[in-house]
Amino acid sequence: ARSWEMTAGVRYDKYTDFGSTINPRAALVWEARYDLTTKLLYGQAFRAPSFADLYNKNNAMAEGTENLKPEEIKTYELVFDYQPHANLRTIANLFFYKADKLIEFRPPVPQKAANYGKQEARGIELEMDWEITDSLRLRSNFAYLHAINKKTDAKVHDAPQKQFYLNPHWQFLPDWHLDGALFWIADRHREPDDPRAEIEDYTQVNFNLRKKNIFKHWEAAVGIRNLFNHNIRESSPYDATAGTLGAFIPNDYPMEGRSIWGEVRCKY
Repeated sequence: ARSWEMTAGVRYDKYTDFGSTINPRAALVWEARYDLTTKLLYGQAFRAPSFADLYNKNNAMAEGTENLKPEEIKTYELVFDYQPHANLRTIANLFFYKADKLIEFRPPVPQKAANYGKQEARGIELEMDWEITDSLRLRSNFAYLHAINKKTDAKVHDAPQKQFYLNPHWQFLPDWHLDGALFWIADRHREPDDPRAEIEDYTQVNFNLRKKNIFKHWEAAVGIRNLFNHNIRESSPYDATAGTLGAFIPNDYPMEGRSIWGEVRCKY
């Protein structure tokens, strides 16, 4: 029909390790109005078992399993793409996914790889791209995720429930560009048996100043990352089978503190 469009496809893979897998995808697009497009999306995908998942041997802690199947995921999305003005575009994306046959190393020790894990998740992503003036542009997005381990009914560990990104771009003089970036990551959960406190939220602010056309083919930039020198940590894994309290890396993984960098680029 004039305002409807369907795109569909299928992917076939054959592996000598585990056999074949078929994964379809489809998108139904409705041009509801001149400024509003609605999309209904469906897709399947897989992750093939790694060499270690299949063939890891003579390891005191973890061994592979040769008859593993690939991990599978099915995703469903409803997208509203609304552009009320030529300089402003907004997108709302409602999504749901089911992930099955997730490969995990299961106790007792040595742990054996198995298609054990299962997840379900739903969430929303909001996006904005606003050209405020000819020289000032603002991009931003926010994501909320509620992901559940269907084997334990616990929230999926290490995946942030909330993420926010803000990116202003200002061309304040000809060939001079100033970019800012703010990242906010929140509500990351530990594994159910992990005795440590939940990992802390963090905010990171970066700036980048760039001068183009210094000479005919040259440009240069200077930037600062983690401007406020926040103590940013990424979660370290937890092994519940290692002793009474389990095993983990204390204080998680430290990320880069405040840093200044420079760049010179030649294009020809």
